[in-house]
Formats: sequence, structure tokens, C-alpha cells
Amino acid sequence: MYKLLITIIILIYTQSCNYKDVNNASNREFKDIVIKDSVGGYWNPMEYFTTYKIIPLETNEKSIIGKIQNISINDNKIILLDKQRIRIHVFEITGNHLYTINKIGLGPGELMEPFDFYIDQMDTSIMIYDRLNGLIKYNLSGEFIQQSKTIFHNPDFNVIRIQNIKENYFLFRKSVPGGGSPNFTHGYKLYLGDYQKLQDSFLSYTDANFTNTNLSYTNVFSKFENGFNYWEVFRDTLYYIDFVNRSLKRKYYFDFQERSMSDIASKMPLEQLLTYLNSSGDKYSGMVNNVIEFQDFILFNYSYNLNNDLAKLVFAKYDKTTETTTSYNGIGLDEIKIRINSLQFKLSENSAYAVVSPVELYNNSYNDEFIDANSILESDNPLLVIFSR
Repeated sequence: MYKLLITIIILIYTQSCNYKDVNNASNREFKDIVIKDSVGGYWNPMEYFTTYKIIPLETNEKSIIGKIQNISINDNKIILLDKQRIRIHVFEITGNHLYTINKIGLGPGELMEPFDFYIDQMDTSIMIYDRLNGLIKYNLSGEFIQQSKTIFHNPDFNVIRIQNIKENYFLFRKSVPGGGSPNFTHGYKLYLGDYQKLQDSFLSYTDANFTNTNLSYTNVFSKFENGFNYWEVFRDTLYYIDFVNRSLKRKYYFDFQERSMSDIASKMPLEQLLTYLNSSGDKYSGMVNNVIEFQDFILFNYSYNLNNDLAKLVFAKYDKTTETTTSYNGIGLDEIKIRINSLQFKLSENSAYAVVSPVELYNNSYNDEFIDANSILESDNPLLVIFSR
């Protein structure tokens, strides 16, 4: 954990030396979400949602899941990308396994380095972005349709996330190995494209929207109203993508006060920064992830004390009406004796869901009764817990 933190801090420090202080209050045109230290109890999601459904993903020799990179629910099917095992799994909405796309190679319809996928809204096909094989198209029955390697032919393209926005247009985030602003040598830009060709970046490459390469969370794009929220980890900022007007706006600043890594990284020499984190990690290493925005609330997780193996993940709720944040140890459904850490994905304007691994369940002894009642083994596939209003 310590070596990982050093690597992260070095990357942040390298980037932040050239940053302007965009988080300075006088420059802010977006709302602060202040995060306090106090944490207590478990949040009852039924205070906000009205129903929930627990879906165990079937475990068999063909459906074993390594690490979920992305997940979508469409046409009563659950589609997920297992980046670790290089495959796309498709389940029924009940959790029964239907089929797996797992042909490995450089030929038509084969996978080598799949990074992301989306569901094409025109024909509900599965569009898979593979770094070596380009865009690969399957229908929801698991039949290969077509493939385009030329659209991402440049080896430096390195798409990290791709999102269908309307018809067959997609939004994607790619790394920029050089060029751009004279102050930065690499980073990411947002592009708009379609299946046949790429469009120019619709965002200027400036201090205000430059982002570093430390991206590790699943919900990079989260649909909200007529655009998408776009999450950047180490800038503590949530952006809004207005694809109609081709613009990016800073929307929320998650204010850890004295606990933001990005804030202090630009104010200390690296050696001093590492010493400071090692002695005060619980106070100076906050980081937000899994941000889901609804009309009246924002639900998210954050972690702190990242300098050692005691890093704690906290669940939080921001009330837009009162502009207050409340932090919890996690999410609790006491009626069925289950507690979980987070909601990772937004399903619709009124629903969200969590991917809960049996390991997470077994790490909380409170869940023992739920595990026993449902005959869950640590070797089983994850559960989906869907909350709806």
C-alpha cells in the first residue's frame, strides 16, 4: 500500500507543479460539498428509495467473474465486462447466466485488451472497445456483427472510457501522450465520435479541464438530465458534459478542507509531502469515488487514511436542499441483515445499484445471518443490489 501511495503521489506532484489553483474560492463558479470528519451508523437506503431487489449472479464454470470493469442493464439482460479475465458476460435479469463472449485473439470478434463497452441505443447492440481490436459489435444474442480496427488505429489512442450518448454517437476519453497546452506533456481529452469516424476534441486543453492519468473508478460517465457527469479522481471535482453545446463545466467541488491530496500536493516538496502523509494520513489523504447524482441528493463514497493498510471507505449523502453532507459507515438493510459499502452505478433517474462481492459480505460479521440464509459462498459471483424509487 505504501509503495502504491508513493507512485500516486509522485504522479500527482508531477502534474500539480504546473496547475493553477483552480480550487481557490475566488475562482470557483461551482458548488462546494463540504466533507466533515464525523462518521456514524449505517444509512438506511429505504429513506430515499422505495424498493430493492437482490440478484445473485449465477456461478458456474463458464460464468466465473474476475474483476468487473463496467456493467449495464438493458432489455432485461445484465451485461458486464470482466477485464481481468478478458470477457463479456451476459446474464438474465434474474441472474441466470446466458452466455459469455470470450474468444481471445486478433481476429474478427475476438478480444485482447477490452477496456470498456456501451449499448448502442439504435439497435441495442453491444459495442466493445478493445485497445488492439478497435470497436467490436455483437447483438444481445451473442452473435458477432462487425468490427472496425481503423477507427482507433493510432497506437497512442489509448481510450480509457467510452459512452453512447444518442443514436450511434459516443463520447470517449483518451490519453494524450504529448502536445496540448504548453504547460502539460500528457493527460486526457474528451472527444465526440461515431462508428465511422472520430471528431475533433470538443474541449479545449486548458488548466481548467486538464486531468492527470490517475483514473481508477468505474462510473467515469454518469448520465444526468441532458448530459453526463464526468468524474475526475484527484482534482476533487465533478464536471458536467453538455454534449449539445459541446462544453464542459465544473459542477461540484468535494471539499475535504485540510484533507485533500490534490490541494496539498502543489504546496509541498515531494519529500516533505510523503513525510507528512505518513504521520497524518488520516487527516491529509481524502479521496472521493462512486459519485451518483439524483435530482435531490448526491450519493458517494470517500476514503481516507490512505497511507497505510487501514484505509477506510465511507458512504456519504449530500442533501441539495439543505446543502449538508452526512457520512456513514456504509449502507444497511437491517430487515434482511445485510450491510454493504457503496452504490457504484446509476441505473436510471430513479434507481442505482451496487455490485457486492461475497468477500465484502464476509468481511462484515453483521452479514452472517444473510449469508447463511442465502447459502452464499466466498467463491460465488457477486450480487447485484438494485434500489429504485
